[in-house]
Amino acid sequence: MQLSQDATFASTAKDLSNELFEIDVYLRNLRQTVVQKCRKMSSDDKRKLGTALSQLSAEDLSKALEIDAQSNPNFQATAQKSGS
Repeated sequence: MQLSQDATFASTAKDLSNELFEIDVYLRNLRQTVVQKCRKMSSDDKRKLGTALSQLSAEDLSKALEIDAQSNPNFQATAQKSGS
């Protein structure tokens, strides 16, 4: 009985390992596709973005910065005062 359970567990573990491997391969390919489709902003794109941001109200600019901070944990949405 114990050998049967061990064999079942080993088979299940092997199946899960194979599925995880396939998912890992899929995610690596997906990441590669996303990176290939993304492009760096051109100088013109940056200029247009700067112009558009300068036309936002303070409240809307704050919201835009918060949205950016959600996707980039190193980004600080609010200015921090220096402790001089």
